[in-house]
Amino acid sequence: MHIPSIPMRLTLLAFCCSIGSPAWAATAAASQQEGPMVLGETDISADKADPHALPPVYAGGQVARGGQLGVLGNADVMDVPFTMTSYTEQLIEDQQAEDIGDVLLNDASVRQSSGYANASKIFVIRGLKLTTDDISYNGLYGVLPRAGTG
Repeated sequence: MHIPSIPMRLTLLAFCCSIGSPAWAATAAASQQEGPMVLGETDISADKADPHALPPVYAGGQVARGGQLGVLGNADVMDVPFTMTSYTEQLIEDQQAEDIGDVLLNDASVRQSSGYANASKIFVIRGLKLTTDDISYNGLYGVLPRAGTG
């Protein structure tokens, strides 16, 4: 039978003694606190946000910090569980965009293609085809023409 060396025995002894230490610490802390904990008063005040207000503009002025998410209302970019980009009027003017396709090309996950005998636009967003019939403006569908001229 092999007997471990003295340094190995001391290490094993120190390890075994340290296992019980957290249990002793927990009982000591629990016994020091007697009675319920009393917290000080807290004043909370808030203003109701306007549901139709535009989100604040991010640095640079070309994108906003949030946007309208249909029935979810206005939401900040950091509070949304998916990717969202809201382009501002300044970006549209600076870019001299002629239609929504010119604006959407700023997003790396959006590609523009032609469909229906090259008479209409199709957007491919993360691999999913989106026709002009699928796009709405404030919940109103059919705002884009089915067939374009250019």
